[in-house]
Amino acid sequence: MSKKSNFWKTLFSKESFPKILGPRLVLSFLLVLPCLKVGALEIDEKLTMRILNISSSRKTVLVNRGMEDGLAVGDHAKFYLTTGIVARGIIQKVSPSRSIWSLYRVIDGEQLSLDKVMNLKIAQPVKLTDDRTKMLSQDSANEPAAIPLAPGAEDGGSMAKSSPDAGITPEDQEDLAKISSGPATSISVEETAGLSRTRSLELWSTLHFSGLSTSQDNTSSGTSSGSNSTLDLSAGLEKYFIDRKLWLHNMSIMALFHYSNKKELGIGGAELSLTAMEYGIGANWHFWADPFAYGKPIGFIGGSFGLGSTQEFFAQDDGATVVEGETVKGSSSFFSLGAGIKYYLAKGWGGRLIVDYYRRAEQYTFEDSETDLSKVVSGPRVQIGLSYRW
Repeated sequence: MSKKSNFWKTLFSKESFPKILGPRLVLSFLLVLPCLKVGALEIDEKLTMRILNISSSRKTVLVNRGMEDGLAVGDHAKFYLTTGIVARGIIQKVSPSRSIWSLYRVIDGEQLSLDKVMNLKIAQPVKLTDDRTKMLSQDSANEPAAIPLAPGAEDGGSMAKSSPDAGITPEDQEDLAKISSGPATSISVEETAGLSRTRSLELWSTLHFSGLSTSQDNTSSGTSSGSNSTLDLSAGLEKYFIDRKLWLHNMSIMALFHYSNKKELGIGGAELSLTAMEYGIGANWHFWADPFAYGKPIGFIGGSFGLGSTQEFFAQDDGATVVEGETVKGSSSFFSLGAGIKYYLAKGWGGRLIVDYYRRAEQYTFEDSETDLSKVVSGPRVQIGLSYRW
């Protein structure tokens, strides 16, 4: 038998096969294994997705697609509409049905908004370069989008020699931590809570109303009837501060209006009506959660003060003799201090519960008297109301 035949016989023998090919196969498998993604999306595959949350810098977004859709940490994709490409990004964190993306190239920032529906297309990572003139700047969101790019077209551009996720700012890292259900290093993503930093104005109102009526028998004088009702309405416009670098970020300021009217029918037919109309300003300081959070309770403490006018009306009606009523007008000043809880939905609707101490000082001046009369209305209040943020 020739030497060549002995070589092949030795190579495929039971003794030599594990020694020669075994280690090579194992080594090849170990090298290829990290590159495999079970069920991962291929380049150019597409998904329709919706933006669930977005950071204030518009560089970090939470979308409703995750591992169940074939996405994995490190995937690159283009976000696009029929009008063209909106942005490019890389996945930072992923859960079964959610993923957080870092956008390292923003072409049309106006299209990045809460609940926006668009498509994503898995793409190759951007090429790296040492040419600083070709680096993507942090304000790439201001690039013009007047010339739309066709879906799937290369959007060009290059990045400096650094990882695409290096552009995440400390503020975005804070957003990632608050969007996530656990620490910033966790891959789980909160399904029902988030931040909406684009909604910095809020219109709110609280209302208390009772519409009772009273009737009484004045024996020989007949009967009398009247109202025993209460209306207490407060409304305001509240401003929040988006920039987290400001010390005012956890605070809000507001302008408010308060109206109250109370009518009573006393024994003997005495009718009394009390009305107050006030305007003021106030501020709240928030804790427990970020002021821009939704899906989480937000605690707050605050106060308000202002000026207004009051009016009292008194008349007597015993069923037999009607005495013409008398109206007295005065001025007032008020302040309130309290605490409460706010809660918002992703769409901007919310509610609030307030427990506060309220004090109103009223002053009355009579033309035929040298003495002014004063009255103080004070005590605790419980208010419940609705609001909308935009």
